[in-house]
Amino acid sequence: MMPGPKPLSVILSDKQRALLERLKRRQTSPQRLVRRVDTILAAADGANNESMAHQLGLNRTTVWTWRQRWRAGAAALDAAEAAGDADKALLARIEAMLDDAPPVRFAGGLQRGTARPDHLGGL
Repeated sequence: MMPGPKPLSVILSDKQRALLERLKRRQTSPQRLVRRVDTILAAADGANNESMAHQLGLNRTTVWTWRQRWRAGAAALDAAEAAGDADKALLARIEAMLDDAPPVRFAGGLQRGTARPDHLGGL
């Protein structure tokens, strides 16, 4: 079996890694959040998607998805950290990045949640 392409890297600051570890250890963190944190930490340690999927009991698509979502929000997280945001605010940003809902693009930037076409009304 030939190895696939090298996945895009995930780079964490020391503070980001510490906050992810805090989320992982927090007793009230849902297991889905802990699995996502484990995925990001493994990606930052240089693991490829195949080995991460095997190690974490996930499929490669799930691992790829969370790697991509983290990378999509990394610049904003880095900027917030550089601006001196408090740990509590950074932790909230990280939790939002690892939320179930993928970011929805709109003219003003990114918004969490799902888009609902107008023709669906209140469904």
